[in-house]
Amino acid sequence: RVVSMLCQFHYSPGQVDAKRSSMWFNEYFRSLDYTRMYFLDSDIEEFRSYETVLGDMTNLKRRVDFAFKVYERLLQRVQQWAIYSVAAVNMPHDFTQSESIPTDYKNLPWCETKEELQDLWRRRVKNALLAEELAAEKDEEKAKLKEEKGEEAEKKDIHILPPKERLMRTYARTYKRRLEVESIEVMEIFLSSLAKTFD
Repeated sequence: RVVSMLCQFHYSPGQVDAKRSSMWFNEYFRSLDYTRMYFLDSDIEEFRSYETVLGDMTNLKRRVDFAFKVYERLLQRVQQWAIYSVAAVNMPHDFTQSESIPTDYKNLPWCETKEELQDLWRRRVKNALLAEELAAEKDEEKAKLKEEKGEEAEKKDIHILPPKERLMRTYARTYKRRLEVESIEVMEIFLSSLAKTFD
């Protein structure tokens, strides 16, 4: 029904032909993994047979199957990388080494190998650890300055846990939140992906 309404009543109407079906396919993956941190290029290719048939009104079940199969794969990947990221927090990190992480996601390609994506996660964890450590240091400096002035330091809950433990909990929460997504929310993401191809 949503597809029919978009095609008929959108201010710039159009059919879900092979071209728009391909756009819908790609937008759904982007919506689920905008930062390219979970899916591999091989995951996308595995679902490629759906790319031009999402507009096929004679097989609506296949369209819905695609939405949920892709989300199931996402959950597998989120679990996989949550486990890795928690382990990576305790890995030795050389902060004197010059490294970078991508921040322009729009044209970022999907990683082709598990090793490539693992290295990206390692750098992300390293960056997050550095940010946590710097934030903790900044808070300590503020508290020290207030103490020197004879002022009472602010009490903050955010830095009660050590930076590494906070970070590990963050990764675990991310996976938990994904697991709690209901089927109607998956459909919302899927249909919103189609709507984005119209405007």
